[in-house]
Amino acid sequence: MKFSDVLYGIRHCTRLRGVDNEMKNLQAEVSYAMEKIEQMKNAEWDLTIKLEDALTHLERDSQQLALCGEALKDVCDSSKLDAEPLYNLVAPYLDPEGWTRYQIAKELTGVNVYSDFYTEDNLGYFEGDTATVHMRYLEASAFRAVEYEIMPNTCYERAVLGEVDCNAPSYLEYREKLHQRTLEKLGCVKEKQPQDRAEPPTPTKTKKNTKEVR
Repeated sequence: MKFSDVLYGIRHCTRLRGVDNEMKNLQAEVSYAMEKIEQMKNAEWDLTIKLEDALTHLERDSQQLALCGEALKDVCDSSKLDAEPLYNLVAPYLDPEGWTRYQIAKELTGVNVYSDFYTEDNLGYFEGDTATVHMRYLEASAFRAVEYEIMPNTCYERAVLGEVDCNAPSYLEYREKLHQRTLEKLGCVKEKQPQDRAEPPTPTKTKKNTKEVR
């Protein structure tokens, strides 16, 4: 055998060993990739199961919530519970700022604090105020608990709010209607038909400011 043939054979074997090593490396990479794919499949399967469980729990909780809502409506409609304590119970969740109740109060009394107290409005008293502050002015106007005084160093009058007689029958009737209708608006109790409603009390208006800030 010629020396050149021997050299060729050595080179050929070396190439084969290199190819064999590359094949082993490729096989290792393929095995690693297959393992990762299997792990991803298992993770996807676990996630699918968890998602299905979560959806099942959500559906069950939604059904229970709906049943509780219907039960609450039935209890409120059939019992003699006062509407105001029930409103105070649900207000932090359904009417946290109190604006729904305020809108109902406007409908019942016909009072518009911006026109009834336009001096205060012009002075910016109501800018950024909460519904609680608006309610205090509204009820004071509706139930004659407002007096007026001259503002210092001016010729303008401003309102001085007094205490509403919370024991007056008209006020008690108004408050019951207010919270009953607010609960209806919030969907907590079944809305009564118009023929089942009693007429709200007629508010007693106070005199309005007679001087407007220029």
